[in-house]
Amino acid sequence: MPLASLISANFIFYITFVQFSLLGMVEKRFGLSIESLGLPLGLMALTGASLSILTGYLLDRYSISLRKVFNLACFLSILQGFAAVYSITIYDHRLLTPFFIAIGLLMGINGVLVVRVVEAWPAKKRGTAAGWIMAVVYLAANLMGGFITMPERIALINGIVTVIIGSLCLSSKADIHPSADPCEFHGGYLKIVLFLAALVAIDSFVFHLEIKREELYRHTWEGRWFWNGVVHAVSAIFAGLLWDRRMERTIFLFTLSAFALSLALLILFPIGFFTGLISTVFYNTAVSFYGILMLIVWFSVDSRIGTGFKIGAGMAVVGWVASPAGIAVAMESMSVPIPALFSGPLILIMSLFLIKLKKD
Repeated sequence: MPLASLISANFIFYITFVQFSLLGMVEKRFGLSIESLGLPLGLMALTGASLSILTGYLLDRYSISLRKVFNLACFLSILQGFAAVYSITIYDHRLLTPFFIAIGLLMGINGVLVVRVVEAWPAKKRGTAAGWIMAVVYLAANLMGGFITMPERIALINGIVTVIIGSLCLSSKADIHPSADPCEFHGGYLKIVLFLAALVAIDSFVFHLEIKREELYRHTWEGRWFWNGVVHAVSAIFAGLLWDRRMERTIFLFTLSAFALSLALLILFPIGFFTGLISTVFYNTAVSFYGILMLIVWFSVDSRIGTGFKIGAGMAVVGWVASPAGIAVAMESMSVPIPALFSGPLILIMSLFLIKLKKD
């Protein structure tokens, strides 16, 4: 339970604090949109990626026990919480760049730490555990993003919850040690990283477009945050169960198929209630499926490098490079007609689908 609580609190923080709180406060107070925050966001991503890789290397270099990793993750979670609360007091734009760098530092390190201790779960039940945790994360994130209009309130909730969870977990005496159960997955590390990076980039691209283009937002997310969260949650649990039943191939193909169907609907049919509803169901399902892989695939993927470095380097590319890249492309393509807009991601997904199908 302490490990599940810590992971949930951190992933809710990652999904909601920057996107729905920090950027919202910046836009409201300083009139700066995400398009005009290239430098601070770029420095945050660079800091996060660098610290993710360094953290993974140090975990392997010094063979740090999972218990110490867990305690450090708890401590950094507390610092993240205080940082979120502190963000509410920022009214000087000169503090934005240092603050963005500090948030990148904290999340870059702690993102690796909280995933690293997933090894404490029994290997044969990691999928199920990851599914339930991510179900809670997705549902909570959608409820916060959709129903709390004040970014300061989201920051306060994130800060208080993260501090409380981190403090309680730090005082926990639960056993945190590696699982002895073997878990093998015959897939190359670099291929998995590139595969997940492509999915994250497409996800970031589509989500940014949907919430920034009025016609897309109205028919995909507006008024549907709760139900979108439910779809996310159910899909995450289902994906976790498939992983534990050794159906990795099904997970990969299902993810690609769901993304492809979502984009195909947006390309082929006029944007409306039905198209938006069905497309978003497929889209949320695909996101939940690859979200499970982000938690557990690093412990079973074939590689000669250490587990810590696998997680750190993977998170650097998948989380800190692919996501900003997808958003950047979306911002440059805002004026492109919808059919042309989504044809690129659809072609990429179909290419990944055919490559995966051929190799399997």
